[in-house]
Amino acid sequence: MKLRPCIIEGDICKIPLNDGQFAICDAEDYELVSQHNWTVLSPNQTYPYVVTNVRDGWKDDGYAKLRTQYLHRLIMGRYYEIDEKNIDHKNHDTLNNCKSNLRAVSQAVNILNRRSLDLRNRTGYRGVSHAKKEGRYYCALNGKPKTIYLGTFDSPEAAAVVWDIAVMTKYPGDVLPHTLNFPDRFNDYKTFVRLHYAGKHSRKP
Repeated sequence: MKLRPCIIEGDICKIPLNDGQFAICDAEDYELVSQHNWTVLSPNQTYPYVVTNVRDGWKDDGYAKLRTQYLHRLIMGRYYEIDEKNIDHKNHDTLNNCKSNLRAVSQAVNILNRRSLDLRNRTGYRGVSHAKKEGRYYCALNGKPKTIYLGTFDSPEAAAVVWDIAVMTKYPGDVLPHTLNFPDRFNDYKTFVRLHYAGKHSRKP
């Protein structure tokens, strides 16, 4: 099969895809990605990942076994021990596979960085629900092994602030401003968490 040639433009490598689009990665990864033709997987989905098929051994009938290789995992696997970590596109652009836009995170953090609210959300704020009988709003952190309820409040805005701070506290260093209910308060939250929760939720070495 004829390879579609990748193009170097400055520090960027442009990767031609099957549908005429281009994915990008760092120019230093040219040799890694130029060995394959790349395809947009499920282009109608919210996150259309870039993939290729690579040989993974042989079948009993002599034909090659193929497995799907994701571009972002290939690039990050070259530099980090990613194991079963999720590779997160920070800005949600799955065609941008430069290392500055990728990070290895837990599944919980990967879900946190989703683009939109849950379809069942009626308050307009992440992590906030309306208790109709009480006429109040409560917020909670969903996760394993259990959901953590953070309290009830008179307004959805108050609950949203508490959820933001709880997220910043639980996932120090992993929260991006756009994942918060109030992104413009990101630095204020960081200061608050540092002053009030330092050491209480630190990661294990």
